[in-house]
Amino acid sequence: MVRIGVDIGGTKMEIAAIDESGAELLRRRAPAPGESYDKAIAAIAEFILEAERTLAARCSVGICTPGAVASGRVLSRTPTRAH
Repeated sequence: MVRIGVDIGGTKMEIAAIDESGAELLRRRAPAPGESYDKAIAAIAEFILEAERTLAARCSVGICTPGAVASGRVLSRTPTRAH
């Protein structure tokens, strides 16, 4: 089975796909979706589907993102910097 890991950050999202032996099959990076929650979910889903099409395989997916889950949604806040 191919596994995809999705890392969603404040400025970028990145995916990597590995096979059962741990060999990397694919890695992609794109700007983080940030216009709205619904558009972000759609962009992430398309990123995953595109990887599955490229690999010609259905994949299991794990997602990592900063923030907390509340009411079924991830809440994220951009940290402020002290100047």
